[in-house]
Amino acid sequence: MITTHDNRTTVKTTRIHGLKLSQKDAVKLARKKKDHEKNLARIEAQPLKKGVREQQKDALAGKYDTKVKAQIGDAKFAQLDRKKRASYDRRLSKKIGMSPEHIRQFKELRNSKAVDHLKIRKSRLTPTEKSLRLESLNAEYDQKLRGLLTPTQYNKLKADKAKSQKKRAGKKKTS
Repeated sequence: MITTHDNRTTVKTTRIHGLKLSQKDAVKLARKKKDHEKNLARIEAQPLKKGVREQQKDALAGKYDTKVKAQIGDAKFAQLDRKKRASYDRRLSKKIGMSPEHIRQFKELRNSKAVDHLKIRKSRLTPTEKSLRLESLNAEYDQKLRGLLTPTQYNKLKADKAKSQKKRAGKKKTS
């Protein structure tokens, strides 16, 4: 729990994602996180195109990760990163009912889609051609995903994604 009064930050726990930190490091990390969240909110509030907004958010996330890594060190940062990824795997396992093999295949599929998406977005195609190619890529990805998962798992994954998007949209409105 983080409490902020004027310029002071109080941290009630020194465990972040199960990672034990000193009180001083926990306070510094809490301040960095709060600043990062403010900067993200500022980017969201700007009237930017979606691609530009995503680039700025990615650059900001990279800077934040670099600052955190510099503060807590490579070993603890790697441990923190592993814990974050493990929680995503647990969510896929428990909520969706995926086996470890399904999770591995799902991640490979998702990563290949992201790479293909980036290639299309960075290409010199017209906006209409890009849009058509992205639609076909999404349809192809959806078919592969349906082949990988059972219908129940597929529906749960889509429902979970819709719930996450709705939650994010709610946060944007309150910011």
